[in-house]
Amino acid sequence: MNKQLRKAVIAGNWKMNKTPSQAKTLLGEIAPLVKDADCEVIACVPYVDLCTAIEAVKGTNIKIGAENCHWAESGAFTGEISTGMLTELGVEYVVLGHSERRQYFGETDETVNKRTKAALAAGLKPIVCVGELLWERECNITEEVIARQIKLDLFDVSAEDVKKTIIAYEPVWAIGTGKNATAEQAEEVCAFVDFVTQESLRAGENASKYVQGIHNKNPKNIVLRPGNRVRYTVPQHIQSNESETPVSIMFRPTDVYRNVQITAYSNDVRIKSVKKKIVRPGEMQVIELNPDQLGMVKDNLTVSIEIPEEDIE
Repeated sequence: MNKQLRKAVIAGNWKMNKTPSQAKTLLGEIAPLVKDADCEVIACVPYVDLCTAIEAVKGTNIKIGAENCHWAESGAFTGEISTGMLTELGVEYVVLGHSERRQYFGETDETVNKRTKAALAAGLKPIVCVGELLWERECNITEEVIARQIKLDLFDVSAEDVKKTIIAYEPVWAIGTGKNATAEQAEEVCAFVDFVTQESLRAGENASKYVQGIHNKNPKNIVLRPGNRVRYTVPQHIQSNESETPVSIMFRPTDVYRNVQITAYSNDVRIKSVKKKIVRPGEMQVIELNPDQLGMVKDNLTVSIEIPEEDIE
């Protein structure tokens, strides 16, 4: 992530854990450990801990968030909490659409959208959670699920408000299933989250500029043969990159390949190269060029994808 373009965030969701006294103790232990952090540090705590937590972090760099909020300002909504109640306490962030809310409490993309709009209108910063279930990943529809969630959860939210919103990817398929999400798998989905946010919601000039499949709206389906190299020329308006944001070039393989080499060239001079040990059908692959690397581009920016002859399955 380019920290010149956006600030890193570490947010902890405490779920249904810690009493007020325990929260005070834990925050007191965390504070000295993160005092020099060059990122935003957020603790999202249960409702009953909010007052204690806000008092406990005074004079520190820790921000406090809630774990949910209702879309109505007040009313007959037993067990819920309004945005006004949170802001009066001094809460800055709120988690919305968490997978457990969706799974156990009937949360839908429609209600997440309503909560998100209410939070933004009240001056809160939403942390909107998205993620696919195990069967959705195994059905190879991760991107469809993530795109649907983002588009519905942020429907009719202005570009300016999208910039105030954190979209958090939860690999729900790796929770309690015995399967682990690798950093590479998470990064691939996060890259797609950025793409959907920028393209579909037009989040503004601070969002990364993504190009799917170079020429096409949808990711290019790459078919490789043993020892084969596929090469694409990047359109001129992308090469110019006038907004000085990163350019990410994305593709999806149609088969399983090992030792895939993705390389960006300018007039046959290598700008950046990424090697993947294994790629699987449908998994988004990305090579990102930051503004400094784009500054090395003189003309004719191309990207090649190749594999050794012995590494096709």
